[in-house]
Amino acid sequence: MVQGKAAMRSSESIAANLLQQMGYKIVEMHKKVTINNVEISDVDIIAEKNGVKYAVEVKAGPADVSSIRQIYVNSKILNMVPIIISRGLADEKAEELAKELNVNFISVSDQVITNLDEIYASVKEALVDFLDDFFKFLTRCKNIDERDLKIINSLAISEDLIEAAKSSNMSIEDFTKAISSLHSRGILPSGKYEYISLISKLMIIFCNTKS
Repeated sequence: MVQGKAAMRSSESIAANLLQQMGYKIVEMHKKVTINNVEISDVDIIAEKNGVKYAVEVKAGPADVSSIRQIYVNSKILNMVPIIISRGLADEKAEELAKELNVNFISVSDQVITNLDEIYASVKEALVDFLDDFFKFLTRCKNIDERDLKIINSLAISEDLIEAAKSSNMSIEDFTKAISSLHSRGILPSGKYEYISLISKLMIIFCNTKS
């Protein structure tokens, strides 16, 4: 997946910066691991500190047993010290194995190592929800009268609620009641003003097109 590759590239870059802040020198990225000239794997980062070289595996999520075994084997082939950087360890087995194999572990918070696959999934989910709302409210065009259209137009062209109320020549109280009425009738969504305004803009365009 493109998103998976992007996630790893981002995580590796952040991990490299983190290692540099900890006093490591980044020697190489994506070091090929070969046996008898046959490539069997690769190591995300080769780092050096105080004359010692480290083979570093970076995981966007928690490190599991498989990840720990992989960096241990790769480090032995390269004759380096193994390090794994991740958002924690997957379970107790992973923790015990890391200790048993002397794999150095650097834990980072969710704010430091960002899993772009998770971001992609969240954005995709939000987009699906938005499109669902978008098409649902656009089907209400036939239920809109002139007064409704005035409110929706004010929402579409105004930066905030106060400006929208003034545009409609209404008090804030009356204007919010009008919005509440449109919401209860299923014509406009509830939520932040910016979202309601966006749906209003789209409705103006679509409903005018339909008419």
